[in-house]
Amino acid sequence: MKKKWLQLFTWIFILLIFTLACYSIYRELHAYKLKDILHEIRQVPLGKILLALVATFLSYTALTGYDVLGVKYAGKKLPYRQIAVTSYTSYFFSYNIGLSALSGSAVRYRFYTAQGLSAVEIMKVLGFCLLTFWIGLIASASFFMVFTPVQIPQLAHLPFGSTRPLGILFMSILALYLLLVMFRRKPLIIKGAEFNLPSAALVPLQLFYSLIDWVMAGLALYILLPQSLHISFPEFLGLFILAQALSVLSSVPGGVGIFESLILLFLSGKGETSQLFSSLFLYRLVYYLIPLASGMLGFLGHEIVREKEKTTRILGSLGRWMSGYFPVILSIMTFIGGGILIFSGTTPALPGRMEWIRDVVPLPLVEASHFLGSLSGLILMILALGLLNRTRASYFMTLAFFLAGSLFSLLKGLDFEEAAVLFLFFLLLLPYKKFFYRKARITADSLTLSWFVLVSIVLVSSVYLGFFSYRHVEYSHALWWKFTVRSDASRFLRASLGVVMTLLTASVYILFRTGTSHPGQTDQEGKNHIAEMIEAWGGSEASLAYLPDKYFLYYPPAVEPVKPSGFLMYGVSGKTWIAMGDPVGPDEVVRELIWKFRQETHHFDSRALFYEITPRYLPYYIELGFSLLKIGEDAIVNLEKFTMLGHDRSSMRNTLNRLNREGLTFEVLEKDQTESVLSELKTISDDWLEDKNAREKGFSLGYFNETYLCRFRTALIRDSSGKILAFSNLWESPGQKQVSIDLMRYTRNTPPGLMDYLFIRLIQWAQESGYKTFDLGMAPFSGLPDKTLAPLWNRLGSTLFKHGENFYNFQGLRQYKDKFDPHWEPRYIALQGGLTVPRTLLDLTSLINGSLMKAVKK
Repeated sequence: MKKKWLQLFTWIFILLIFTLACYSIYRELHAYKLKDILHEIRQVPLGKILLALVATFLSYTALTGYDVLGVKYAGKKLPYRQIAVTSYTSYFFSYNIGLSALSGSAVRYRFYTAQGLSAVEIMKVLGFCLLTFWIGLIASASFFMVFTPVQIPQLAHLPFGSTRPLGILFMSILALYLLLVMFRRKPLIIKGAEFNLPSAALVPLQLFYSLIDWVMAGLALYILLPQSLHISFPEFLGLFILAQALSVLSSVPGGVGIFESLILLFLSGKGETSQLFSSLFLYRLVYYLIPLASGMLGFLGHEIVREKEKTTRILGSLGRWMSGYFPVILSIMTFIGGGILIFSGTTPALPGRMEWIRDVVPLPLVEASHFLGSLSGLILMILALGLLNRTRASYFMTLAFFLAGSLFSLLKGLDFEEAAVLFLFFLLLLPYKKFFYRKARITADSLTLSWFVLVSIVLVSSVYLGFFSYRHVEYSHALWWKFTVRSDASRFLRASLGVVMTLLTASVYILFRTGTSHPGQTDQEGKNHIAEMIEAWGGSEASLAYLPDKYFLYYPPAVEPVKPSGFLMYGVSGKTWIAMGDPVGPDEVVRELIWKFRQETHHFDSRALFYEITPRYLPYYIELGFSLLKIGEDAIVNLEKFTMLGHDRSSMRNTLNRLNREGLTFEVLEKDQTESVLSELKTISDDWLEDKNAREKGFSLGYFNETYLCRFRTALIRDSSGKILAFSNLWESPGQKQVSIDLMRYTRNTPPGLMDYLFIRLIQWAQESGYKTFDLGMAPFSGLPDKTLAPLWNRLGSTLFKHGENFYNFQGLRQYKDKFDPHWEPRYIALQGGLTVPRTLLDLTSLINGSLMKAVKK
């Protein structure tokens, strides 16, 4: 809860800082008209823009040095070409996203993983790049602020009048860093984590690359500044670095508004404000947006190259590949379409068009179209989140609002350019109905905090633009009720108020709407229908739902009189929610439950993992962005083909005949008969655990629970005196498709071959009862390739399978089950990738064993 409140205050702080920055820019530009600024932008020579682009390229090239040194610091060697592509792309993204992704961690992880770096090595590269960024900023700032100080305007309200005191402070920090590198040999410990400092040989290179980076980044803006600005480049660079540092610390994405307001503040009185702002606008385009577009193309190219084998089979896999990318692209497109309508509602209409429309469209319709057009923009930005989550209702509503927005754009001011763009977006979205298959309500996908802040930033920007556009209109209360063709300011006020109130109303509704219960609570109404759902859709392993250690997610929610048609069972360990197997239900319900489970984990700030899933639904997990790890293979015996005849079965026949002669018998008790032998079964179970020096496990395995065991048939082996020697409860799938064993326990000093005898008799009984397959259970880490180019997980699992006898008899278990000539079916876990994978796997181990300590002790 504390973390949630901290996150809330962080986003509020970011939004507040952004709003104050917009107000600061508005105050600086209040004396200018929008056309004046556009005129100044058009006056900048093309040669200046090209030179600024060259400086931008040199700055980003210097940034590749951060990664070169980072890879060296991590103890790896990679070709410069690979490092450069990774660095360029990651910084193109991170410089437009803000402090949370300063190091481009997501992009770097994607690229460096493909180049063979482990998660730990990638963390070292990320940490080194982040350190180099700040050390370079401090070093550059200290040099220019100390040796070429400039006066700081009084409006900044700082306790010093020039940048020299800041430079001295930064120089002290740099000196402390150099001393630590030179004389400290032990790693630094911060919050329990160890950090090794770079070697002294890397520090000069850190400073060199960072100096080139900051000089070129500042030069790109200095080139674009008006010639009338009276400030030398060294003086300007100190102010530039200070503004960049403060904008990064604000955490506003890309420092938008923060950096511009600070530069205007620092350079106030040194030149025309409109000319300064036009230079800053061009700098945002040259240094941020053009590289971002290049980064997106580079990332797309990398993904195509990385998946080149799939690309060669593009005709066969296009649909599945596009399903993972198109919803994201269409969501962004929808958000942009909403922004177009919002900004269109805040700017003046073209006079010539309004004169023409006066004679064609009634004034009430013009007013209504302007107001509804702005509301449609807000709704489209909210619907973009629904498209991202692939809800069908959001898809149809987005199509409707694109058409409505096109019509409103024409009626409110004959804005046929906007109408054409919105109609184009409608046409682009129209063919992709198949990607939006979820039947959840639109309100099921809550407006997340980050999404709310993003929409709010757009609204704040639009309101700022509106006040700037109409700042020469004298405000009065009468403006709210002024209705004429030329009352653009009045329409702006009404539309802005309507949009803001709508957003606040939606936010309050979502905030106080009844949410999903805490995972510590379960729905009894849904549990009453579990048996019916297992009987209709479940496999034999779905019987684990009867254990009391599960929580459940139902679809639809189990509220009388509506009965759920599917469920997902899961457990919680640490920050990880672990689903056991595939969801139970028809295909469309399974798909919905996978999505819903991921959303719930996100809502509770947790991780999601699906354990022991089958190949059947793998595309659903891939669509959601999960990483897949193979954990072993399940042995499935085809009962229609299994036979005890032939030379290969001679050993089984000998075991069966020998134990029959010794008087052993086999029987299967019905569910209502199991209770009569529970006391004997409990004695056998306790004896088995003591003999194996083992503890009861859970979650993915059955354990001795009287209520649980009484739900199943029980197979028994008795000796000649009628004493029970071994037992196993049986999981049976509907329609006699499959039967499998769950809990299998036996007494000490049993005759040799007892387990073979139990399996043989169970298979014979299943054949006689008409079952089609018999599940012998999973062989962990079986079937994992250990080739050089295989993923790290597969190579580790294969090594453990071959050489892990001290932990578990992996190979022996596989060989034992191979005697029955089964078909081996792979089993996987699906989890969120990234640096949290080790922690997620530890949570899984803890859940199955009761705790990590119990897992170690066995």
